[in-house]
Amino acid sequence: PTCRTLHKPYIHTIESWKAAYNFLSTPLAAKKLNMMLHHLHIPSSTNETLSSDFTYKGRNGIYNLGTTCYANALLQVFNTIDPLALSLISYEAAKLAPLEIELRAILAQLRFVRGTILSTTKLVETIPEFVENVQQDANEFLVESLINPINTQLKDRSITECLRGKRLHSICAYDGRVLHEREEDFYILEIPADHISKLSDGFERFFADDPMDDGYIIEETKEKVPAYHHKSIVKWPDFLSLQLQRWEFTQNMGGTKLVHRYGFPIVLDPNDLNCSIGTAHCDFQYSLCGVVVH
Repeated sequence: PTCRTLHKPYIHTIESWKAAYNFLSTPLAAKKLNMMLHHLHIPSSTNETLSSDFTYKGRNGIYNLGTTCYANALLQVFNTIDPLALSLISYEAAKLAPLEIELRAILAQLRFVRGTILSTTKLVETIPEFVENVQQDANEFLVESLINPINTQLKDRSITECLRGKRLHSICAYDGRVLHEREEDFYILEIPADHISKLSDGFERFFADDPMDDGYIIEETKEKVPAYHHKSIVKWPDFLSLQLQRWEFTQNMGGTKLVHRYGFPIVLDPNDLNCSIGTAHCDFQYSLCGVVVH
């Protein structure tokens, strides 16, 4: 089993399903099942009901180890992304590093264990220089402590592929020439929020061209020309993670935390946004699956 069942043995993996099927085909199955029916768990509340796959639905909490609430909140959202969570849970155990083993255990327990509170103690012990009593940004924890180590240690990006998008950074002259281009992967888009009240306006500013005050020097000719930064998304990820700007920095006042109301839709169609030239058409819509306020 890929999951540690602390109290209730609801473990669902391909291996356990095959084992159950093989057991049911033996002469011992009927007698054994008759004995077990007398001890079948009865839901203790109306919130705990059997679903079509015979598991009890609900949620488990995670202990706060100090100031690890940001990590706990992120793991709960992480678990809602089925392609990511299930691919890690079903990954061949022998190929996993300690981080992935403990992360898989937490995700499996969040899905299949009921009636207990979970702890991330063993998980954070696998993260270098992790300090339980120091606050960290949720987006930094996601990329630096989870996504990057998974990609590096496994040398296999299939697990995080559903979160990966691709964007193109271009430096353009005002006469239409493209002076330089650089393509890069992204797992989180940072969206402006200062003096903005809704997500569509944040995307409009995100895609806006940014003039280069000092121009750009063309390496071959050493010519300095007026130019601007242009960015476009050439591949939309299957699951889009957004980091909203939280601070506004000014020369005189320093940093001011943004606390105003900011609206976002439950369903987002990228094709309805005021995207930049060169941004790819998106073949699907995004439905909200989680919000982390940290």
